Amino acid sequence: MSGSSAKRPGGLRHHAASFLVRFWREPRENGEGEPVVRGYLRSLQTGEETYLTGTAELDDSIRRRLDAEIKETDPTTTRPN
Repeated sequence: MSGSSAKRPGGLRHHAASFLVRFWREPRENGEGEPVVRGYLRSLQTGEETYLTGTAELDDSIRRRLDAEIKETDPTTTRPN
């Protein structure tokens, strides 16, 4: 199952995808310093999971997944043969 695609006013396509985002804190291996933030992003359409080593990676991960969803669902996107 892919993300949803619908026409918006003015004929523009609107692509949407849903994600589950989960973050947690883990103690450092050496036990010293602040805990490390870990997480994952799961596409609710595909089940694909991307593990993250901090919150800074979230934006790029979502953008890459949305770009992939658009390429999968948009018939005007050129696909390699």
